[in-house]
Amino acid sequence: VPGKLDEAKRLGATHTADSIEEAFGVVQAETGGTMCSKVISCVGVGSGTAIADTMRLVAKRGRLVVTNI
Repeated sequence: VPGKLDEAKRLGATHTADSIEEAFGVVQAETGGTMCSKVISCVGVGSGTAIADTMRLVAKRGRLVVTNI
C-alpha cells in the first residue's frame, strides 16, 4: 500500500521492505544470517504459503505470531 513504508520510517522503523523476499535479504544481512528471534505477521488474508515464507525470517527457537482473517 503506497505510503505505508514512509509512515513506518516516520514512526521510527530503521529498515523496511516491499516484499517478503526483500525482507528476507534485509533480515539476513542485518542479523548475519541468524534471522529474527521474534516475528509478528499482520496480514489481511493469510495462506499456508505466506506463513511458510514468513517462517523463513524466524531464527531457530524463535517465535512467530500470525494475525489474519
